[in-house]
Amino acid sequence: MSVLENIRFLCNRTDTTVPTLEKELGLGKGSIYKWDKNSPSIDKIQKVADYFGVPTDFLIYGYDKELESLIKDLAEVKNGRLTFPNEVVVLMKVRFEPLKREYYDVPLDIDAVEMLGLIKQFPLTTEFKKALLSALEDVKSSYREMAGVRYEPETIALLTMTGRTGPRKNWRISSNSNNF
Repeated sequence: MSVLENIRFLCNRTDTTVPTLEKELGLGKGSIYKWDKNSPSIDKIQKVADYFGVPTDFLIYGYDKELESLIKDLAEVKNGRLTFPNEVVVLMKVRFEPLKREYYDVPLDIDAVEMLGLIKQFPLTTEFKKALLSALEDVKSSYREMAGVRYEPETIALLTMTGRTGPRKNWRISSNSNNF
């Protein structure tokens, strides 16, 4: 989709029109329609993105490239399908809990292909994108720290909740408690 098509999509979702958008942003009459043939300046793209509360990536690509890249980094191809390793799934469940409470209407218990589809089908607000990006970065960081060591899902969840996801040699287990 082009920048103009992405703007039209957002206008339709917010019950506004392109001419109304141009007027509210102080853009020349018909200028957005010209963006189909001529590339707009980044400051104009940013104005429109801010108006709708979406990342500029959505206006340019129709979805968020940064999130797509991070999701693909965390996923692996298994039986010809892009999927998250079990360790990543467990880490995501823990890291996504705060997101689920705040954004209860967003399905987050999904696989890699579904997650890619979600970010390509629906524009994410800048606020939600930042929260999701932060959670995925935390998952990626924890997963890298755990690389090369096999854990049971319960252990991964416990280590994640206690902030201990590094190599085993750094763990200290008290003989008289279950605290790490």
